[in-house]
Amino acid sequence: MSGTFERTGGEVDASGGELCDVPQPALADRKRSGRPARFTPVQVAEAKALACQLPAETGIPLSRWSCPELAAELTARGITDSISASTVRRWSREDALKPWQYRS
Repeated sequence: MSGTFERTGGEVDASGGELCDVPQPALADRKRSGRPARFTPVQVAEAKALACQLPAETGIPLSRWSCPELAAELTARGITDSISASTVRRWSREDALKPWQYRS
């Protein structure tokens, strides 16, 4: 045998059922459970962009951002309705941002 086989239709698999090339709706993925995303990608990008700026550049009298201060500023600017410092910290960690350790 050469190792290549052609399908002629009507073949059966090991369980005795026919194989089919047409996608079956029953085999499609179901909607995933879980809470939907609360923040849009644009909001996340704006938060990360703000974290990359010095507070003094934005008119805030601080030398460096902290996560609670970033969260408060995001809410004050209307970027988010509300956000926790831990969410800001998680987003910063995902991209290795450390706004509290600004280097010039």
